[in-house]
Amino acid sequence: MSAKSRRRRHEAADNGAKLPEPLPPEFAILRDIAPPIWEEHSLRLVPGSAIEGFPDFEGWWLRDSSGSAVGLRLDHHEDVSLQEKVRATAEGVESFIQEAGASSGRSNWPPCPAHPRTHPLASRMVDDGVVWCCPETSEQVALVGQLLDS
Repeated sequence: MSAKSRRRRHEAADNGAKLPEPLPPEFAILRDIAPPIWEEHSLRLVPGSAIEGFPDFEGWWLRDSSGSAVGLRLDHHEDVSLQEKVRATAEGVESFIQEAGASSGRSNWPPCPAHPRTHPLASRMVDDGVVWCCPETSEQVALVGQLLDS
């Protein structure tokens, strides 16, 4: 492997750890993206104002190697609960990663531990937060933001 390839792989692997600090609670899902996913799709976070045509966007963009991006907003309406913000961000990021993986045949993210070959987990709002659960059995797996800890 050339030095240039090693450098690119190292930079891509580091992207998983370069999250905004402090991480806004509505961005908890970013903690659920394992380093191999960051690397495989060349995911990176870009400040909201860095995308041409969106100078007033308050938040971040999650971009992949194709140049596609999903906006992670911080400027939600005041009447939107934190749970709703977390769920909306989780659904957007989940769809984005699934679409990015579709070309390689790996669109099952995050995989359901009980049924890893048939469907991804689904995010659902519950009393104490937003959880990842099996869409078939409704079994709760982890809070959004704590999937890699479970």
